[in-house]
Formats: sequence, structure tokens, C-alpha cells
Amino acid sequence: MSRSSQPTPTVDDVLRVFFAQQRQARPIREDRSLRLEAHLRRCVEECGPAYISEEWWLVLQVEQCFEPEDSFARLLPADCLLPPMHDFLSPDWLFDHGTDRLVQVNHSYRLVCWLCSSGLVNLRELRPSIVRFMIRHDELTVRSKAGKRPEVPHQPADALIRREDLP
Repeated sequence: MSRSSQPTPTVDDVLRVFFAQQRQARPIREDRSLRLEAHLRRCVEECGPAYISEEWWLVLQVEQCFEPEDSFARLLPADCLLPPMHDFLSPDWLFDHGTDRLVQVNHSYRLVCWLCSSGLVNLRELRPSIVRFMIRHDELTVRSKAGKRPEVPHQPADALIRREDLP
């Protein structure tokens, strides 16, 4: 069976599988993992619609009329998870507690790497989202090693990335 004839996993499918694997493979507290997953789901539901096409947005609006809770994750394909991932590492969405924030940054990075290596998403189409996420992740990692809290970015998160912005 070819990849194209297999059903496309939804954002919800991806999150359930990823976090289940993380809970088995990594000895972090289960309550912290569940809190992180719930927090990411809230972020995706709130920020995700800003990144989808008009057609997907209309389908999402119809779905929300019938079942509003978790409609973005339940309905949209895995490709729609990557664009809001850099929002999840923005100051508005970062956990306040240092250990929770560290787990959030590390698991977000693992999730993006897993998506990129799994063949579940279109890497060519999502390259700008991946680059934006990696830039934000690297900024947080450098600030974390320096013992500083994240600062508010100088540009809005959805600003176009120019060559000069890349490391």
C-alpha cells in the first residue's frame, strides 16, 4: 500500500501517539506530561486557525458548530500542527515554572523532530514553519543556558523571516 492511499493522521492522532511514547520512554512525571499535552492542545486550538487555508477554516467553522471542543486537533491533518509550534514557545505560552518550561521546550523540540523524521508531514511545504520554530527554540535554549527568562520578540511571531534573521 502506498503512502498516498493511507489515511492522513490528524493533529489529535499525532499528539496522542507522541505523548504516549514520551511517557513510556522518558521518566518525567505523568502529571507534568499530561499538563504539557493539555497546554499544547489549548495552544493549537487557539493559535492553529491563524495558519490554515480558507477552505480548512470554513470546514473548521462548520465542525465547531456541532462539536466545538478540540475541533482543530480532531479534524485537521498532522501538517497543521507544525505552524503553531513556534507560538507554543512564545512568552505568552511558556510555563512559568522553570522545570515545566524546560520540559515544554525539550518536548516541543522532540515533537517537531519526530514529525519531520516520521514522514507524516510535508517538509517542503512546512519548511518556513520549521525554521521559525527552530529559531525560537534556539533562542530559548541560549537564554536558558545563560539563566535568563525569555524576552518578548522584537518582531511579531508571524513576521516573514528574512535571510538576515537566520543564524
